[in-house]
Amino acid sequence: MSAEELEGIGIQRYGGFGWISAMARELGIGRRTAQRWAVEGIPKPATARAVRALAASPIDPAFTPQLGGDRRSSQARGKGKAAENEAEEAGTPQAKLDL
Repeated sequence: MSAEELEGIGIQRYGGFGWISAMARELGIGRRTAQRWAVEGIPKPATARAVRALAASPIDPAFTPQLGGDRRSSQARGKGKAAENEAEEAGTPQAKLDL
């Protein structure tokens, strides 16, 4: 796999900034290895096939927090005013809630 193809996959999957580190984390390889691949390409056909397969798969939801976290509002996560009001109505001190 050429460095250009790898860069295209990385930018498409992880965005233009930090794609090398993000790819290294998801593949479970060292950042330096991913940096070398970004410059020289991937020499092993089996590794290149694995990276292409990764590119074709959806991003693992467990990996999403590393890319910027939960994008829902605090109300959608149950941490807004509604949760506070429910706690007051139930007589539960806010400090005891797992928010």
